[in-house]
Amino acid sequence: MLPLYLLLDNNALLALVSSDFINENLDKLYKITKSGHVRLLLPDPLQKEWEKHREIRRKEIQNLTKNSSKLTKTLHRTAPKIAAMADFEFQLVKEDLLGRISMLDEIITTYSDHIPKSNEKNVQILELKDQGKAPFHKKDTFDNLNDAAIIYYSIDFVFQKKLSHLFFVSFNSEEFSDENNKNILHPDYVAYCPDVNIHFSLQIADIYKEMERWGLDPEQPRLSAATGSIIEDLYIDRSLPVIMQALIYLKARIAECSLWPKSLLTEHYPFITASTFNYIHKPFTLITDNEEFYNLMTNVRVEDGQVTYLNGFPALQQVEEDALKEVMLILTGQLLFRIGFKIEREVSLQYTRKFSDNDVMFRQYYNLDFKWLLVSLRETKENQENDSNKQLSNAYYFYKTQQYAEAARILLKLRKEPNNLSLFQRFIVHFNLPHIGRFLEVYGNEGPEIHNLISECKAVKWDQKIPHSGYQSIKALIAYVEQMRFLNGPLLEMTNNLDEIRRLHSNKSFGGSSAAHQLIEEYFQATSFLSENFIIYDAYSEFQPLIGLFTQGILLSIDCSPHLSGKIPYMDDSFASELMLQGKGEEIIRLVNEYSLLNLPYERNNDRPPFYETLSNLLNSHYTIQELIKNLPDTKIPFFSQELDKFIFNGLVLAAICQLPVEAVQNLFNSLLYFLRQDKLLNLYNIKKGIRSFITQQQDKITLSQWMELLRLALINPELKDDNIFETIGEFFRKSKTPLSITIEDVTHIEKLVAENAGHRVYGWDAFCILFEVIENGEAKEILRTFAETRLNEHFTTEGYYMTRLYDVLPLDEALTKKYFEETNKIMEANSGPFPPRMGLYNTGWITQIVNFCWKFDIALPDFLKPDPEKFGFYYSWLIDIDNFDYSKFDPEWPIKNFTRFYKKRYRRSEVLRKAMLEVIKNRKAGDLARIFALTYGEKDGEDIHNVLKS
Repeated sequence: MLPLYLLLDNNALLALVSSDFINENLDKLYKITKSGHVRLLLPDPLQKEWEKHREIRRKEIQNLTKNSSKLTKTLHRTAPKIAAMADFEFQLVKEDLLGRISMLDEIITTYSDHIPKSNEKNVQILELKDQGKAPFHKKDTFDNLNDAAIIYYSIDFVFQKKLSHLFFVSFNSEEFSDENNKNILHPDYVAYCPDVNIHFSLQIADIYKEMERWGLDPEQPRLSAATGSIIEDLYIDRSLPVIMQALIYLKARIAECSLWPKSLLTEHYPFITASTFNYIHKPFTLITDNEEFYNLMTNVRVEDGQVTYLNGFPALQQVEEDALKEVMLILTGQLLFRIGFKIEREVSLQYTRKFSDNDVMFRQYYNLDFKWLLVSLRETKENQENDSNKQLSNAYYFYKTQQYAEAARILLKLRKEPNNLSLFQRFIVHFNLPHIGRFLEVYGNEGPEIHNLISECKAVKWDQKIPHSGYQSIKALIAYVEQMRFLNGPLLEMTNNLDEIRRLHSNKSFGGSSAAHQLIEEYFQATSFLSENFIIYDAYSEFQPLIGLFTQGILLSIDCSPHLSGKIPYMDDSFASELMLQGKGEEIIRLVNEYSLLNLPYERNNDRPPFYETLSNLLNSHYTIQELIKNLPDTKIPFFSQELDKFIFNGLVLAAICQLPVEAVQNLFNSLLYFLRQDKLLNLYNIKKGIRSFITQQQDKITLSQWMELLRLALINPELKDDNIFETIGEFFRKSKTPLSITIEDVTHIEKLVAENAGHRVYGWDAFCILFEVIENGEAKEILRTFAETRLNEHFTTEGYYMTRLYDVLPLDEALTKKYFEETNKIMEANSGPFPPRMGLYNTGWITQIVNFCWKFDIALPDFLKPDPEKFGFYYSWLIDIDNFDYSKFDPEWPIKNFTRFYKKRYRRSEVLRKAMLEVIKNRKAGDLARIFALTYGEKDGEDIHNVLKS
């Protein structure tokens, strides 16, 4: 079953993330999109509107909670405890509201189809505007181009997908509703494409009901969704009380577990009674559809070993009470502190423990604030007298870089010196050794030493040599983690610091500010606590807001004014390694594009490996790791291997924007070459983006021999065909004016490239001509020229003829030119449908090619290209006959479209176009792209455009 497509106008999107209430429609949207039932449509104008208004809504929420906090100032003097509770509640409300913005962002990023900007569609929309069609149907209507693009883009998208339904929600009844009935879509949209049935509503709840009528069943998983069936591989007597069933299952489930993965106990019998499951997982929460179990767990309180029954819930037998206590202990031990029934809001399990006199340190973990907690951890006598923390940090580094044997050696050595470890450190060592042992078993090398390491690791039990009171204390620490005190404080402080950094960056402020240093301190304090146990750190997504704030703060501070004394002066390895292993390359790219953050200063940390060496190691080991993963079931793939591609992408993005030493760039490029030599690795879209970004930005530091090696790899590696690496290579040789001298073997590979991929625009004749243009040795050029001529005579293609003449590989041939026009006409006629007439009947890229071709050689356009707005649209009708076009329909941005030097030559010959350009200059503001274009190309050689304007 195909997904249903849903279009939400910007006002509907914003309503889902209100600044003063929780909109349950967002929860349902998250469920139906994540399960694959529904895809959001996101036309380019809508995405831009959302991104702008999202930040406005975020500030509204910030201001709302700030204003609420002011109300408690008086209470702080008269009732400080109540005031503290109120402040805490306000903070929770703020985080909840801000979290829902993140939830909607996740839907938009992951479960939507983006519809890019299209100049051709915009031309069609202008035609509709001229005809007075909705949303331009009222005399007092504003421009409404965005509204038009949002709806017409989406209709065209659904039509091209050959689907028949589009579901649309907008509160804007003035532009989208029938003038006589606000609940009905305006008939102009219905008539635009009758084949698409548009279901319109002013309320998202109503559109959900309409979608259910047309096939949406949220309770049934789609076949392609990430859902599954319950496999009962453990016999449980269902005649037993439900709490006994739960205890039997839990004991069996955790018997061999040495780590706490995110979904260990969610969506499993006996907590799920249905034959399939399709519930939203919430971290730290047990999700169940077993109502009996849910009612039990939410109507009891276990405190210091005593069970209290709430809301008149009947008391259990003693044996059941004992089972209940043990179930509560196991669940909280597995980081499950809340319980949710299906998709409804979760509630906390009511369970506390009694501390013994020996648990003073862990009582502090449980009760005290975040910063004091870290101080107490660092200042224990044991930690002052040994370097155990440093060794644990080293073990964590080796784990993250998949050097499991090194990590195991450190942990085993620490285990043999228990007197040098605090109770908490002892727990970390014993808890993680079995986990490391399993990785070693799969990824370790052969040999007696590795086998011995595996045996030693797997023999360790996490609670060995930890006193009973200590066991309970460790669990108390986990309760502290559950309350997220490690997040609440740092997130608030980091957000405030980032706001200050943004202000300093945008205002180019001078003077001093400690905002960047405070943000870094908050981040590393939080993550240092989390990384004390890397299993907890790696398993949960709640920590992503920390790295997001850290990423923005670091990059913007480095780019602040050099006169700001509080700025971060350079990117170093402590920052870069953190961004590579924990950050998001997409977010870095977004910030780089938004703020033009290139050539960031970089300096080495002498006390840690440089981040680019870590990146080289990842590139060198990628192939081996992927080969190993192929032979493993999905459940056996460790976190690091799942995230390996992300680490590489992040690292390449950072390597692209930092001012790295020449030697570092060249060594990293050698690792990249090794990576590219492997087969079937480059179907990883983000990695390919990172590769081109790195090569493009650091091209001046790459040696000629490395460029040649890259060229030869590209010629023989079919995995590169979807990414035109030849364009990057050709650009380097052309701009640097470096001669490209190739061998006869290279020539053979280039010929083979064309023979096998002549129909592929990027990897066939296009690549051939890009290389031909920069090749210097005449013998090779003659061989390639002869090959091209013979090949096209035997296997004529319009693409081949066009490219070889455009790049002057071969001279113009009258007979073949005629054939080129004839074949192009056939292709255009064959591609005349199934588009509605208003979209233009042809694949208009062919028109662009022919016009460019004819203007290059100054020959007449073929007869089948007659200016016809009904057939080609206004843009192509203008392009075909610039001098006789009706310029009342002219768009000043058209001359920029598909611009080439041959276009420029033709534009300058048209006095009619020149006059239109001069009008653009008079009416457009400074900085407008069309005005800049007109100033550049609207004047004749030797004249002063400003004098022309004055006259």
